[in-house]
Parts: sequence; C-alpha cells; structure tokens
Amino acid sequence: MPAMPPFQQPGPGDSTRGRTPNPMWAQGVPATAYVGTTAQVARTRRRGAWFWVLISLAAVVVLLLSNCAGIVIGVAAAGGIPTQLAETQQALDDATVEVADAQSAEAEARALVASCEQEAEALQGDLDEAVAAAAAGGADLDTANARVTELEASIAGLEARIVELEASLASAQAAAAPAPAPAPPAAAPAPAAQAPAAPARPAPVAGSGSSSGGGNVYYANCTAARNAGAAPVYRGEPGYASHLDRDNDGVGCE
Repeated sequence: MPAMPPFQQPGPGDSTRGRTPNPMWAQGVPATAYVGTTAQVARTRRRGAWFWVLISLAAVVVLLLSNCAGIVIGVAAAGGIPTQLAETQQALDDATVEVADAQSAEAEARALVASCEQEAEALQGDLDEAVAAAAAGGADLDTANARVTELEASIAGLEARIVELEASLASAQAAAAPAPAPAPPAAAPAPAAQAPAAPARPAPVAGSGSSSGGGNVYYANCTAARNAGAAPVYRGEPGYASHLDRDNDGVGCE
C-alpha cells in the first residue's frame, strides 16, 4: 500500500474554493484531542481546562498570601500583647482602688448622716421643751401682770381713800378745835425795877393720845400740823409722831 502524504491544513492565504479535498488524505488529530471529537472542539476544551487551572492556581496563591499576611500580623501583634495586658491590669487595679475609696466615702457619708439625724432629733426635743416652758412662762407672766395691775388699782384706791380720810379728819379736828381764849386784861404797870413779863406762847392744838416728842400735843396729819403752824415738826419737839415722818429722817411734814 503506498504511503499517503501527510495532511496539510490550508494556510491563511490559501483558498479552498474550487478544490475538492482528497478523501484519502489523513486528518491530523492532536494528541490532546478527546476520542470522538473534532479538532476545534478539542482546542476549545483544552483552553477551558487551562483557564480553570489558572483560576485554581490564583486561588491557591491568594489563600497562601492571606495566610502569610495573617501570620505576619499575628506575630507583629503578639509583641504588644504583654504591654496591653499590663495596661489592662493596671487600669483594673486603679478601678478597684477607686471603687474601694468610693465605698469608704459612702460609708462615712452614711455615718455622718445618721449622726446628724440623731443630733437633729435631740435638738428638736430641746426645742419642744423650750417652747413648752415658754408657753407656761408666758401664762405665768400674764397671770403676774394681771395681778400687778389689780394690786396697782387697789393701791390707787387705798391712796385715794387715805386722802379722803385725812381731809375728813382735818375737817373734824377744825370743827372740834376750841375757840381761842380771850386776851388777858392789861396788867398794871410794874415798878421800874421789875423786869417785864415774857409774852405768852400760843397753846398748840391739843389732842388725845401721846406723842414721841413729849407733852400732850398731837397732830393727826400734816394738814393739821400745817394749819397749826407747826410744820415741819422735828423729832423731840411737841407734836412729832412717826406717822408724820414717813421716811423716818427725823423731820415730819417736810
């Protein structure tokens, strides 16, 4: 059997118009072609396979790069973890101390409030007692003032009564006084060698009872003493009596 010439594909400039292909020519099939497929289908499938291979490789590369980046970031961050832990622990300790201080301050404030409440209760009790005492004292003061007013009115009435009685007594004494004695007749002229007789002193108004000045002269009051011309009356003189010398200074009816 003679050897068949190899199959040659038409070139870009070759034209197949007017040519009839030799059915005896062998059709060259690439080694990568699938059985039962044409050359065009084989090339299309080959390109699709390479596309997916490239996609897979790219995905693997991206995954590896991301893993490496994560490892690098983790290693870089691992160096700051102890510092962050120390800072966090310090902040926690500070917060604990602040909480303890706040609790202590709260306890002191509560104790102070309780003490103030007790002191306020004690002061309120003292105030209530003072108010009650003031009310009772006010009632007593009102009673005393009313009594003083009553006594002053009584004293004023008694003084007015005393004045009336003194006036009545003076009138009675004036009415009961004896008429003045007639003047004695003129005495005969005495001899030249005889001393003249002393003039007679008018006799004071006589009264009943005794006086501290001696004699029987008595003045019921200062009005009577003034009417008799004896005021003022000194202690030791006739007519002096204690009721005429109310301030007891030795001079009556000043």
